[in-house]
Amino acid sequence: MLYAIKSFIRPPRPSTLRVRGYLGQEKTWNSDFEAAEKKIKYYEVKLDTPTIKLFERFLTECKNNNIKIIFVYTPEYIKGQKFIKNRNDILSLFISFSKKFDIPFYDFSNDSMSYQKQYFYNAEHLNKTGSELFTKKLISILKNKKYLNLTS
Repeated sequence: MLYAIKSFIRPPRPSTLRVRGYLGQEKTWNSDFEAAEKKIKYYEVKLDTPTIKLFERFLTECKNNNIKIIFVYTPEYIKGQKFIKNRNDILSLFISFSKKFDIPFYDFSNDSMSYQKQYFYNAEHLNKTGSELFTKKLISILKNKKYLNLTS
């Protein structure tokens, strides 16, 4: 409540460190993953049927309106990938939508970055160095596939 009042009186300034919404996380690997491994054997992501149906409806609308979409599964640290019990189910969902709607799907699960802890600050999130390296890789692919029309 106090934060809300302070924010109303003196709204927080947008970070000047952001570039087009991006704010690199200059973080190094933390102990979150190791702590999670000690507590539980694995993690299972709940696949919510209503949300999946809503996403499919969204994809249908995009296709009907000629809106181009691509799917990108960014690198995840390899040990984190193995920690998610139903990871294959999640990927299968994206693959099935990719095929059904003819959407290009770029899966970076096995990218060399996924095997190098130095690019992550936890099992799921790239740090600034990792995200900037990955962005360069992705832009290169998209430019070569002519998904991007960059003039600069």
